[in-house]
Amino acid sequence: MKKWIQIGLLLCLSGLLSSCNVLEPDVENLMEPPKLTGQQTEVFEALSTAIGIDNIRLKYPMTGDYRSAFVFHDLDGDGQEEALVFYQMQADDPVSRVGILDQRSDSWVCLSDIPGNGSEIQSIQFAPIMQKEQDNLVVAWTEENQEGITAAIYGYDQEEGTLKTLNTPSGDFYTLVDSDGNGYYEMLLLSLGGGQDPSVQLVRRRTSRLVLATSEAKLNAKVREFANVSFGKIENGSPAIFIDEKIDANTLVTEVVLVDENKLTNLMMKTTVEESENQELLMSTARYEELYSEDIDGDGLVEIPVQTLLPGYSLSQEEEEKVYLTTYCTMSRTRLTEKSQRLINKEMGYQITLPRIWKDNVTVKKVHENGEWRIVVFEESLDNSLIELLRIRVNSHKDYQDKFEVGTYVTLAQKGIFEYLGYIPTQNHPLSITAEEMREMFSLL
Repeated sequence: MKKWIQIGLLLCLSGLLSSCNVLEPDVENLMEPPKLTGQQTEVFEALSTAIGIDNIRLKYPMTGDYRSAFVFHDLDGDGQEEALVFYQMQADDPVSRVGILDQRSDSWVCLSDIPGNGSEIQSIQFAPIMQKEQDNLVVAWTEENQEGITAAIYGYDQEEGTLKTLNTPSGDFYTLVDSDGNGYYEMLLLSLGGGQDPSVQLVRRRTSRLVLATSEAKLNAKVREFANVSFGKIENGSPAIFIDEKIDANTLVTEVVLVDENKLTNLMMKTTVEESENQELLMSTARYEELYSEDIDGDGLVEIPVQTLLPGYSLSQEEEEKVYLTTYCTMSRTRLTEKSQRLINKEMGYQITLPRIWKDNVTVKKVHENGEWRIVVFEESLDNSLIELLRIRVNSHKDYQDKFEVGTYVTLAQKGIFEYLGYIPTQNHPLSITAEEMREMFSLL
């Protein structure tokens, strides 16, 4: 058992599991700060000279694609990158600042320096919100040990060489999308409410102005945390956002909000549907592992993962003993439609897509000694289910391998020090699969 606990930990550290966060040190508090590149050093020295302070404290975004205090991006659309430096003049400053620099000849020049809208930086993004040919900067500012963000939207003024604040909406989560494909991006800002109903607001360009909350939709009153937001389409091709929410410590649900002609409509809270039916539709999206809505097959439709216990398992069991069937569903305006069924082993980092003939006919037996999953034909109980259709196990190259035991297994995938093996024990049953089908069914997370 200890061996497989160690393997699970190694998988997390290897980044093989989507449920494990890569350990990200707080770079601001390292004993030795990250070593700057040559270009970063030049920018740092130019900023320090301009503001007259040598020991500024660099500020690093906590999430997102940009994790450096130095961000290089073409702000004015001229094909040349400007530099943004996020910093504090002193460690206890209540507000962080942004230095804007440009490269003139062979040296960097500080054009301006502006205060931000908080002490910490949650994330940084760029998108064409006001003009198609020029990106706007969006910084999610926050305060240390406080919840919520200020999603400041900036435009670059080329003549003055500075950032102009266009709007500073506040909430708890945001995403940027081009909902109608016209080349302009909108902000969808989600708020937990703070005493009011949770909601999502649309922040968008209107002619030459940026308008806050041109449309708003109420969200589930039980939401405690926004876990993930995906943008895609429902079954009829209408654009929508899929909001994965935590409603308690163990349960995720998904709300689907249409973004149609700049109007937001929550499909889980339509006025034409009774309250009980709203809750029934919302709770039908429930799952108990951190699985998020996504386009699983690249067709543009976002699928929602829904989980139910496999046959033979009960609600009274300990959570680590349960095994769930995950059904990915597309959404119409009124209902969910099953798309694909999968067995997902997050601990070991793989999934099995079930063939249709297995639907409602199989379950999983877990072998605790080696972490193996055995897919069996379900017969009234786990103890009575003896016909094995498939075995999947994960071995480490560093561990001793019994060649006689695993000699009948075939390699399905390798990643890092781990090898994923499969074996088909039964080949003459109506539910039996071929080796080719086994390979097609298996995939890494």
